Amino acid sequence: MTKNRTDSPVALVVVEYGHSRTDAELARLLRGRLVSACQRVERVRTDITPGRCLATPNEAFEFSGYQEGLLRLLADPAWTTEPSTPKTVIFVNDTIATSHARTLSSFVVGKLSTLDSGRFGAPALVGLSTRLRGPIASASEGMGYASTYAFALVGSVEDLRRVRFYGADEVSSRFADVVLPTLPPDYVESVRAWLEPVHPLMGWHNAVPGRELDPLTLSRKQLAIYLEHTMPRRLREVGFQFIDLGQLLTPPQRLRLAVLRRIDRMVINMLKLRTRLPTMLGISRP
Repeated sequence: MTKNRTDSPVALVVVEYGHSRTDAELARLLRGRLVSACQRVERVRTDITPGRCLATPNEAFEFSGYQEGLLRLLADPAWTTEPSTPKTVIFVNDTIATSHARTLSSFVVGKLSTLDSGRFGAPALVGLSTRLRGPIASASEGMGYASTYAFALVGSVEDLRRVRFYGADEVSSRFADVVLPTLPPDYVESVRAWLEPVHPLMGWHNAVPGRELDPLTLSRKQLAIYLEHTMPRRLREVGFQFIDLGQLLTPPQRLRLAVLRRIDRMVINMLKLRTRLPTMLGISRP
């Protein structure tokens, strides 16, 4: 069951690449109850270098943005007082406002902002869980993955200091040459099939069936997908349990979440059609 959160600190990290396209949508989504529930709001622009804590805050895209935001919090003595007290850090990126149903986004961040940080008994990653099947499941070791456009970490300052969202080689300049060749070939092929789909309603919404991605975009998305798939596993290695947000809800709330996730899939399918219809209809795009 969902309980009211304790009075422990709640912080929000918002990661953006640029701002002109997303500022208004993010403002509408984040205003009100969410922001008022947070003692700190850190907005991280990954397209501006250097960061306050990382020299290259876009080296692992949104994941290095999340690391930058977390490091800012941990460097602030005012936020790290009472280090043994559990704290909640909510992480979102700008796709929450541009690539997902606003009703689902609002519901998820609202529930994350009211987590009872004292109820878990151990550090926790809380988010929307999705099970992986087939070869692609090898990345998460059967744990499934958390949707990384909106999730929360709950733990003490010491717990949060152990968090690393990516490794030294899991950055855009090294991933394709160093990490990708070591991954199971069937996993790599499954990710590629998602990024270069053949069906008009399958795969990444910015991909067009029958059209290969340019190498930079392909490498960027392979890295981001890999980091999303492996986040629960790498956090488990430093003591965090993975908790599906749905398991913390009442039965009526779970039903509402299920409906909202279906609506979200419809929104994503509409984005796919908007991207793909011109090609499917033979209309040239500038």
